[in-house]
This record gives sequence, C-alpha cells and structure tokens, in this order.
Amino acid sequence: MERFKFSCPIKIRWRDMDAYNHVNTNVYLSYLEDGRYNYLNKVLNWNWDAYAIGIGKVALEYKSPLLFKDKPRIYVSCSKVTSHSLNLEYKIAADRNGEIVTIAYAETMLELYDPKFEKQAEVSEEIIAKLAEYEGLEGLQVALGR
Repeated sequence: MERFKFSCPIKIRWRDMDAYNHVNTNVYLSYLEDGRYNYLNKVLNWNWDAYAIGIGKVALEYKSPLLFKDKPRIYVSCSKVTSHSLNLEYKIAADRNGEIVTIAYAETMLELYDPKFEKQAEVSEEIIAKLAEYEGLEGLQVALGR
C-alpha cells in the first residue's frame, strides 16, 4: 500500500465499539501501539531492555468510521530519524465487503529513553542502518545533528 512495506492485521474487539456502532476514536491509539510494537520487533528486532519509548507527539486524521464487520490492517513506516527520536507514519485501511477503505492516517514521534541510566537515549547507528535498509534511503529522512 503506497510506500508502506510493513503491515499487520487489527483485531477489532467488541469493547472497541461505541453507541454509534463503530470503533470509538479513543481506541485508535491502541491500534497505533499494536502496529508500532509489531513494526519495531519485525524491522528492528527491538531491544526493549535497552530502549524505552515515550510518545512525544501524536496526530490522527480520521477519514472513515471503522465498523465491526470490517477487516482492518495497519500500515507502518519510519519517515524520519533524529538523534533521540523516530517518526512513524501509519495508515489504517479496511476491507469492507471487498472494497479497501482508508480509515485513518496518523503520525507519532517516539522519544527514546535509556531506562538503565534514566536519561534520553541516542538512536544507535545499528537502528539507523536497519531502518535505511528496510525503508530505503530515499524514503527515510535522517536529521541527526551529531
């Protein structure tokens, strides 16, 4: 789907639904979290002991309601790396009776934190290399300022 190389299915839970019979907008952040977790594990083989993650910024743009009968997927891509953060972009799309419907776009800025030393962590050269290889250099903006 466009430039997104990574995707995974979203499982809609009954508790995700609201009185209007679609997924409540508050639930989308948990979908981003699931997509982010799977992306970091698959693409970067993320070391959760070395790096904790805090969300520095999040933006969501809703395009269409997500219905219980839909079969949604979340697409994730890293668009920018700074010395202490990763910017991820997301697209949620769903198969709705054979038609692919765009549900939402989102962006997050992930701040890296070293839990051992209790301070902000730098993005390692290894992470940058893995992201550049997976995403392709043309799709990845690197602004390190080192």
